[in-house]
Amino acid sequence: VILLLNRGRWMSKLLKSHEYRGNIPYSGVGVPVLPWICDRRFGLKAPPSRDPRRSSWDVHTRFYCHVKPSLYSYLNAQHGSIFNLEFSPDGKTLAVAYEMRTIAISDPCTERWVHNVPEAHSEAINFIRFIDDRLFASCSDDMLVKLWDLRMLGKPFATLRGHSHWVKNVEFLPESSTLLTSAFDRQILAWDINTYHEECEGPKPRKLMSVDLLCRMAVSNSSPRQLVLTLTEDYVVIVHNLQLSSLCNKTISEEDLEASAVREVLGSMTDIAIEDERCPSAAGSANEIEIVSSLYPEPCGGWAISSVAVHPHSWCVVVRYNRPFEFITQGVTRLSEYEFCSVLDLHPRGSEGGEKPPSRLLHFTTETNTDPDFIKEVSFSPDGRIICSPFGFGIRLLAFNPSLGEMCDERPEKPSTLFELKTLVTHDRAVVVGKFSPTQFILATGCLHGQLVYHRPFAS
Repeated sequence: VILLLNRGRWMSKLLKSHEYRGNIPYSGVGVPVLPWICDRRFGLKAPPSRDPRRSSWDVHTRFYCHVKPSLYSYLNAQHGSIFNLEFSPDGKTLAVAYEMRTIAISDPCTERWVHNVPEAHSEAINFIRFIDDRLFASCSDDMLVKLWDLRMLGKPFATLRGHSHWVKNVEFLPESSTLLTSAFDRQILAWDINTYHEECEGPKPRKLMSVDLLCRMAVSNSSPRQLVLTLTEDYVVIVHNLQLSSLCNKTISEEDLEASAVREVLGSMTDIAIEDERCPSAAGSANEIEIVSSLYPEPCGGWAISSVAVHPHSWCVVVRYNRPFEFITQGVTRLSEYEFCSVLDLHPRGSEGGEKPPSRLLHFTTETNTDPDFIKEVSFSPDGRIICSPFGFGIRLLAFNPSLGEMCDERPEKPSTLFELKTLVTHDRAVVVGKFSPTQFILATGCLHGQLVYHRPFAS
């Protein structure tokens, strides 16, 4: 036993040595793959000064450098364009939202279709959000939100009515069993699903906010929660320390947004807080509302922020801009050749003593403008180190820095360009969504041709 232990320690030291690293995959930062596997084999732990979870993620993240489309993963259900994908929390199920009113269920392990729900809605399905491993909610252009059970997909077990325009987002807050929905009617509604009974029509909505130019919505995962709203102009609205019990009928008008823009032009604060008796401006108070503008180094008025994703640790948020291919500016018709993504800091701010706070813009990058009339959904990997962004007929994997480290490891002094890790072109039409599995090294992408492709790491 002593000889084996000594041999294990000697081999681990050899693999970690600079002489041996020239012959193994190594990125120069963090833990190399082969030494990490050897340490795990012989029960050696990471140094006490380093969080062992971060050492594991150093290796896990680099697996995405080797993802390729699986050989038999080109699945086409003939239901029109794919608009959204969503993995269940346990990673065993993938729900697919189709343009032609269908929800399809796929097994990521076998890469096969399991079930189709035709006519799940009467219009295009925009978004799916899992409540737990078997329950999920879907929303559609038919202005309805429906709740489904994977064990009984013949019909929804609840239908939520309350919006008067296309419903674009559904979020779930497990601590209060509340669904949040947003739509193009400018309304954000809350639904207490615990009040649902089969004898009744369904839970009644409670109006939380009315926001002019509202486009998309996302909620952070950690507490205190933050509500992020993107608009059809160059604005993002952040509700810090979200408390649903004290948020009711809050209105943000175009005048509030214009006031924020005027302050920026005058050289005052870039971000402003809207104050009322429910939303005080002091740092740490409940439902503090912040309007953020100037989300890209260049002027970008008139762009719609059509996609938003929150970092798994709630450190930042990535948003994607798009605009129609032809647009008019200063009376001249121009052609838009690109879209772009921006990464914004999401940490609450304390009092700045009247000084202009630093910009929330951390990173940015330009994207292609293929099929500009469609929303391109961005997403984070489970560790939050990689961003998946649709790019033409494929996707790009983007990182905060070349070492694939945490966002906090190398915080830029000024906004910097995202690092392009890998580009995958695997579809015959524009890709509009890509999602990471929460439990496995699987990346799923969907395109306007209705094609679903699974990607897994393969040895080169």
